[in-house]
Amino acid sequence: MVARWLRRSRDSISRGRSSVVDVPSDGLNQPVTRVKLTVTVHKDLLLGHYGFEISPNPPPTITSVAAGSTADGKLLPGDHILTINNEAVEDISIEQAADLLREPEDSLLLTVLRCTSGGPKSSFLTAEKRARLKTNPVKVRFAEEVLVNGHTQGNALLCVPNVLKVYLENGQTKAFKFDTTTTVKDIILTLKEKLSIQSIEHFALALEEQYNISKLYLLHEDELIEQVVQRKDSHDYRCLFRVCFIPKDPLDLLQEDPVTFEYLYLQSCSDVLQERFAVEMKCSVALRLAALHIQERIYACAQPQKVSFKYIEKDWGIENFISPTLLRNMKGKDIKKAISFHMKRNQILLDPRQKHVLSATQVRLSYLQILGDLKMYSGKIFNATLMLQDRESYVALLVGAKYGISQIINNKLNIISPLAEFANIGRLELTEESEKASMVKIYLQDVKLLTLMLESNSAKDLACLIAGYYRLCVDSGITIFMWGEAKQQTHRISTEEGKN
Repeated sequence: MVARWLRRSRDSISRGRSSVVDVPSDGLNQPVTRVKLTVTVHKDLLLGHYGFEISPNPPPTITSVAAGSTADGKLLPGDHILTINNEAVEDISIEQAADLLREPEDSLLLTVLRCTSGGPKSSFLTAEKRARLKTNPVKVRFAEEVLVNGHTQGNALLCVPNVLKVYLENGQTKAFKFDTTTTVKDIILTLKEKLSIQSIEHFALALEEQYNISKLYLLHEDELIEQVVQRKDSHDYRCLFRVCFIPKDPLDLLQEDPVTFEYLYLQSCSDVLQERFAVEMKCSVALRLAALHIQERIYACAQPQKVSFKYIEKDWGIENFISPTLLRNMKGKDIKKAISFHMKRNQILLDPRQKHVLSATQVRLSYLQILGDLKMYSGKIFNATLMLQDRESYVALLVGAKYGISQIINNKLNIISPLAEFANIGRLELTEESEKASMVKIYLQDVKLLTLMLESNSAKDLACLIAGYYRLCVDSGITIFMWGEAKQQTHRISTEEGKN
């Protein structure tokens, strides 16, 4: 649903004037085609920026575009800026170009040159970045969607042999050519580079069952992609690049890495629309989130504050904000009344004095903070058998940055009992007990041992989740869950040790 909105917003590019510029082939087999585009980008008056950044070195080039900003869908990373408000910038310094962008204007008229075919996406890379890639090349090839006989392939792991399809939560799909040595970590690091992500410790690759979104399993960073795609049931899954390790407070993430914050917001909106948290989410919460989502669109797109519900239905599509179940079970007039009520309520709660118009960032932050109250969002629940010395006990575990490793005593009354903090974990072991069941051993520093029996996929998912939160919350340089033959080692191994 969110992807549909993003695609719709990108169609606005066609409103600008465009012309095709013929450029030499740069030594490639195919001639390079570059398109000159003229677009208007409005400033977010509250945040005081246009939603994009330019390179620190000439020529002035778009390096990143904030998701949901007024520049989203109009500009792309790699666009070479030719003019700003009809003033040529090719022969001026980056500082002078930045001064033009800081002028007190409500909008910018930009003419950019965009590579559309025949050349690599990185045709505008700086010399410094080119040199770095030559000395330390990425291990996987980052490609656009792969077409076979003119059609995209279904939601399978492979586009074609040796090409893994990865779904991003911003609506894009990327394809990676891999060999016998390519690991999950190789792909994650490539995506980190391409998406300008700083807080990569929040991300992981995960396999999602195509027709059951509740079945989502993490991949260990040291797994070989070749082995992942050769699983017996691989045709039933698709590969997602997700924020799997949710921060305690989204405000900290916003301040630390706005790119990851935006990615998490888009992922969360998509999850709500897919009803990933429907079991726990109340109707009133879903409607308030829908109202916030609509308000975020209004502020991000610099729309008039009083946008009619008919406009939202016609131009944006109400299905992009409200889940299918609510649309089926509520009358249109009731939805309209509820959304109007929550939009007014959100304005009052977020700005009690009502002196300022809310910003898109404020609304996104509020959206994520409300979701953070859901256990299924801020944590993950596992059904397991706790192996004690004299008995076995069936338990429901809750794992997350807020909870550590906890046991749900009473879900309705929200009674949770902590079992272990991430900082107290020494190492993890995963042992296959049968074809369908595996054992997870959690060694604690106070010589205690938690032994859990789970379904095999869930056992591996639990071990990967705990190890990921350990890196996020305790020490990013220490691995407590080794993959393959090394997983039986009895001491923690740091990143530095692994290099020797």
